[in-house]
Amino acid sequence: MKNEPTLKYCDYTLYDVFNCTTPELRDKVIDLWERNKALPEGVNPEERAYQVAIAVYDSNSEVIGVTTAYEDLFPLIPHSFKNPITIFAFLSSLPAAFQNCLR
Repeated sequence: MKNEPTLKYCDYTLYDVFNCTTPELRDKVIDLWERNKALPEGVNPEERAYQVAIAVYDSNSEVIGVTTAYEDLFPLIPHSFKNPITIFAFLSSLPAAFQNCLR
């Protein structure tokens, strides 16, 4: 079961899953990475999947993107995706096509 949605826009829903990923989510994320050849060589996907902080789902409840973070970086930012600084940092990393949905 996913956490409560943190942010919805267009047909996408973002969930804050930092430190609470499920085995099912980790499997979906690893599958996403493998299908898209998203991880550099030498990165262990099983370990990296535990670092997922934000999971993005489409309208079909498929995981279409994630953001990862090392736990020791989060003390610098209050752990709440509702924090405007965190939202800005995440949204500024989205491709322009997604940002246009917010306007």
